[in-house]
Amino acid sequence: MAALGQYVEEFVEAWRELDAVYRDLGAAAWWPREMREWERKQREHERARKGTPSTRAGFEDSARRWRREAAELRGELERLRRSTPEQQAQWLDPWSKGRGSSRRQRGRDERDEADERAASPMWAGWRERLWLDALRADLHLPQPLTPTELAEAEEQLGVRLPQEYRSLLLEVAAGIPGGMPVPDVAPLLRDAAGRWSWDGIGTRTALSRLAEPFPGQEVDVPPDDEPRRKDFTSDEAYLAELAKWENEEPPYDGDPVGELTRGALCLHSLGCGEAIWLVVSGPLAGRMWADHLVSEGGLYALRRGRRAPVFFRDWFLGARGR
Repeated sequence: MAALGQYVEEFVEAWRELDAVYRDLGAAAWWPREMREWERKQREHERARKGTPSTRAGFEDSARRWRREAAELRGELERLRRSTPEQQAQWLDPWSKGRGSSRRQRGRDERDEADERAASPMWAGWRERLWLDALRADLHLPQPLTPTELAEAEEQLGVRLPQEYRSLLLEVAAGIPGGMPVPDVAPLLRDAAGRWSWDGIGTRTALSRLAEPFPGQEVDVPPDDEPRRKDFTSDEAYLAELAKWENEEPPYDGDPVGELTRGALCLHSLGCGEAIWLVVSGPLAGRMWADHLVSEGGLYALRRGRRAPVFFRDWFLGARGR
């Protein structure tokens, strides 16, 4: 080991140099998730030190690699120390970084061009703004859908989603998590079998009836589906159906409530079973409806003032207090 003294000293010096850079990066990080990531890499660096072979080649290889990595990370550290939270949010967002690199490359493929054609000023800057909010709250903001993914989902579901909502999916995110200063929006996901559906509160959406025209019927209380004697030809048939009704707890989105919400997407939870629906099919497509049926508060269209209907973007921005 004495003959290896020089290489061991260089090995230890290089290890300490990179370890110090990792500590500085963790201290300079703006966000908890990023700080944990640098701490994780520092722990991996410690494990690599302990696992280095006690040979000249092992010491030399590790020292060379660590010095090179430390030199590269010093540039990242300097940029981190000079950055604003907004700049860091853009650097950390994989979707934003992907868009930037695709714009710089000369030969952009058809998907990149389709992404840019699909973008509109409707949600300009909102991806960056919400990514920043998500980092502050230590939440995950899903990536937007690609035009190809959205087209596949709409084909499966048999509908074309309202334009304002489509733009959010393409430009901002496939869903908005709870705990942010904007309303949560049920995420549109593809499962392992390739089937598209909404998660969370969105599971209340009747996918098989999404293409049916929305009835647009406002009610003060949920309709009562208790059997009535007049609907049966005999007392025996009526009593049998009544007994079945009394002993069965139908699902919330079953008939008759399901009849009122067909052709609409359950998009946002108000808590305690109440929700906001986005009309997808029929003449009222794009409008937002409030569902308080579970608390007997009724089902009704959201309106601005007395008559103006509320569409998706109006609702989303209004809920943020803008």
